[in-house]
Amino acid sequence: LVDFPVKHRFTAIILNSLSKCLLSCFILCKFSLTSLTYCPVKCSSSSVQDYVYNMFNQQTPACDQITTISNKLILIFPDDIFGYSNIGACNLMNKNFNEAINWFKKAENIDDQDPIVLSNIAYAYMNLNMNTEAIEYYEKVAATGDEQYKSFALQKIEELKK
Repeated sequence: LVDFPVKHRFTAIILNSLSKCLLSCFILCKFSLTSLTYCPVKCSSSSVQDYVYNMFNQQTPACDQITTISNKLILIFPDDIFGYSNIGACNLMNKNFNEAINWFKKAENIDDQDPIVLSNIAYAYMNLNMNTEAIEYYEKVAATGDEQYKSFALQKIEELKK
């Protein structure tokens, strides 16, 4: 590892681990990028997402590092929502609601039934006082079939209609 400043070492470790994992996949899968899905090495965006999740749960989330890791995830796993959603969440935290919506909509294009992504889009619209759009997305959340999210979404719709 390169000698990174302390606050960036965790990011470097994750990126290094991801690189080693992908290198193993390329070697075992005959260097075929399309074979990553079938690679016998446990290398997935969800394994990296576990690290990112912990970064979000720090007292002060490390959005710069999360964005760096998430951009790498998007390059490697472009059809997975995690990278887009992580960057969207960082933008939400920084109150960049329009930018957050852009990132979450990229995730929505991949999985239009993910209640977290849909809920985050609704929340961003709500913060922009775009209640019609917020209600539209909370209705999508309610329609995903997840009872916990449905209850939450219906409550938000009621609040927005007042």
